[in-house]
Amino acid sequence: MGVSITVVPVTSTLNRVMIADLGMSALLVSLLVALPYLLSPLQAPLGAWADSHPIGGKRRTPWIIGGGLLAATGSYFTAHSAYWMATDFTAGLLAAVIAFALWGVGVNAASVSYLALTAELADEEGRSRAVSIMWTAMILSTIGVSLGLSRMLDPYSPEALYTAFGAVWLASVVLVLAGAYSLEPSAGAASSRSQDRTSPGQAMRLLALNPVARRFFVYLVLVLVSIHAQ
Repeated sequence: MGVSITVVPVTSTLNRVMIADLGMSALLVSLLVALPYLLSPLQAPLGAWADSHPIGGKRRTPWIIGGGLLAATGSYFTAHSAYWMATDFTAGLLAAVIAFALWGVGVNAASVSYLALTAELADEEGRSRAVSIMWTAMILSTIGVSLGLSRMLDPYSPEALYTAFGAVWLASVVLVLAGAYSLEPSAGAASSRSQDRTSPGQAMRLLALNPVARRFFVYLVLVLVSIHAQ
C-alpha cells in the first residue's frame, strides 16, 4: 500500500494540473507520468541481483524499503518540479525528469521485491489468496487517498497541492516501514526455497514457450493500455 498510494496524486491530480492549469504539453506530461512503466524492464535485473546478493541477510526487505522511500520522495518532488517548470522551463524540466525517474525506479524496485516475497512466503495453495488480499488492500488504499486528496485540495492552491503531496509522502513512508518490519526471514532460512534460480533470459524463454503465458501477456498489455488510455 505504501508504494501504490504514491501513484495516486501524480496520476489523478498532478497530470491534470500540469495540463489544465499550467498549460503544459499533454505529450510531455504523458511521457513524464509514464516513466515508471518505461523503466519497468529494470525489474528483471533488479530481481536477479537481489536473489544472489542479500543485504544484511535479507533479499527483499532492503529493496522494498529503499524502493518505497525512493518512490515516496520522488512522488513528493514531482509537484514542486511541475511548478518550477512553469517559471523556469529548462531547470524545471531537468528537475521533473529526475523526480519522475526517482519515483519510477522506486516503484519498480519495491514492486518486484514485494511480489517476489509474496511468492516465497506463500505456498502454492495460498499464493492466489495472498495476491488477491494484497491487490484488494492496494485498491482500497488508493480509493482512500483519492478521497483524502479531494478534501485537501478544496479549495485548490499550489500550497494545498504541496501539503497534500506531503501528507501522501508521510503516509507512504509509515506504511512502507511498518509493512516491511520483520516480514522476511533471513536469507539462510529462506535458502531452501531459493536454490533453483533462473536468469531473466531463461525465465523469458520459459514464458515464450508457454502458450497460456503468452495469451496472459497479451491480456495484460491490453488491460494496461485500456486503463492508462483514459
